[in-house]
Amino acid sequence: RLRTDPVKVEGSWKEPQAENAEVKNPAEMEFLVSAVKSGEPDASRSGSLKFKTRLFDLKQLMPLVSALSPGAYLDGISNSEMEIKWSGTKEAPRFAVKGNWEAAPLVFGAPDLLGNDEISTDYAKGNIDLMAADGILYFKEANAESQLGKVALQGKLNWDDLQDESKQEKLAGLLNSQLKLTGNLDLAETAKQLPETMHLRPGMQITSGTVNFEVSNFDPQQPEQNQETAWMIDLKTSDLTGRNKGQEIRWEQPITLMMQVVKRPDTFDIRSLKCESDFLKVTGSGNTSDLKLRLEADLDQLSERLDQFVDLQTVSLKGKMNGEVDFKVTGESWETESFLNFDHLQLAMPDRRGWQEPELKLTVDGAGKTDEQQIHVERFIVSLIAGKDAFQAKLESPTTIDRQPKEDARQQLLPFKIQLQGKLASWADRVRPLARPDLQLAGDVKFASSVSIGDQYFV
Repeated sequence: RLRTDPVKVEGSWKEPQAENAEVKNPAEMEFLVSAVKSGEPDASRSGSLKFKTRLFDLKQLMPLVSALSPGAYLDGISNSEMEIKWSGTKEAPRFAVKGNWEAAPLVFGAPDLLGNDEISTDYAKGNIDLMAADGILYFKEANAESQLGKVALQGKLNWDDLQDESKQEKLAGLLNSQLKLTGNLDLAETAKQLPETMHLRPGMQITSGTVNFEVSNFDPQQPEQNQETAWMIDLKTSDLTGRNKGQEIRWEQPITLMMQVVKRPDTFDIRSLKCESDFLKVTGSGNTSDLKLRLEADLDQLSERLDQFVDLQTVSLKGKMNGEVDFKVTGESWETESFLNFDHLQLAMPDRRGWQEPELKLTVDGAGKTDEQQIHVERFIVSLIAGKDAFQAKLESPTTIDRQPKEDARQQLLPFKIQLQGKLASWADRVRPLARPDLQLAGDVKFASSVSIGDQYFV
């Protein structure tokens, strides 16, 4: 096979200075291109590009940035040192990118993404060690750091999966990848620069707090291990402190989330789920065939904590809540028994009369059979009980519906019997937050009717 010696091109560039211009540090760039030529059109090709920039004005990238997001802008001075290598054939190219970069300062804005907020940091820096071959991106290392926090990525992902127009297919591609994403976020700095994005209440200042996170199904120490696709999700927030109109605020137990999810060929298994804070506790495990969730929530604490930091726009939610979600499929049979209990529930919204409920219980009870073509509902009952008031929607007769409705087929409906009883005034209070504020009803009600519900309408 005929080959020649490598062809090398080396050069440099320095930002020109206008006559009588003020003395400043001009931008500089150096580069070296090395390539191997071949006399055969289909032969493999290889080469490399090394470049180094100094005091590069990031405004030069504005056309690219604004093309990616209309109205976006970028400013700052950057230094970088990169090496790009390529090899393989035209049909099966291979690339490698390695280097580091820094910018001081860095300014970025994007109305579509950040609204009126702007990211402005004294510094930002990062490095990358990446290889691409056979449609796979291999991240040996990719890091970025600024005043807002740090992020690091390792692992590999399929580039073709990310090109799919379907968001579901893109998500499936990510879940089939092997990745480890870690990082931390400085909440004080983030809130300072992105108050509109975070919806902070006027006059609120976050003075300290961090979020540490990890999403991973990949161990860089054992990259070739034969492991099942198990994703570990870990999120922890440190003590959050702030100042609101001169008053010190401290949130000592913001939130902790730990979850392990295993991807199966046609489903996901939640091996463990644990979410804890001073206002919420969620535990559970299962999959689409056997799911169990337990939750407890202190809505008073939730509203109090959020109202300290975030502008809830006079929306108020109070009370206690506990519940269970239980869904199970055995063979072709399915069954669910779930409930939510509320104690001393209160809801207030702007320009609306508030809603108060000393005790409220919602239950869902259902069972039936299922296969690839149809779902058979043997029983399904939804009940809402509040003191002496009660609402129930009960399936009148067992019904079978197709998973995929046939073209020109008659709309399939679920026949329900609806029963309502209690005080009209109390039922009016329950719908008033969503209805006309001047709605007034009085008297007792005992009502029963039949309705049929489909995926497009009900009669």
